[in-house]
Amino acid sequence: FGATVKAFVERDHRAMLLWVLSTNPSRGFYEKVGGRYLKTKPIEIGGETLEEAAYGWADLPSLVR
Repeated sequence: FGATVKAFVERDHRAMLLWVLSTNPSRGFYEKVGGRYLKTKPIEIGGETLEEAAYGWADLPSLVR
């Protein structure tokens, strides 16, 4: 995660959005590193309807300081 954020900042990206399956047990990690829960949406994978959750970071440079 840290390497990805650093690479984004080096390329002048200031914000990031990440979609993760709602059942992913690592969702707490994204919240601990400052991700703000934004919304959920249904998606279809292999004929099955699942739910994704979006997390956003508005100030990536603050994460690499």
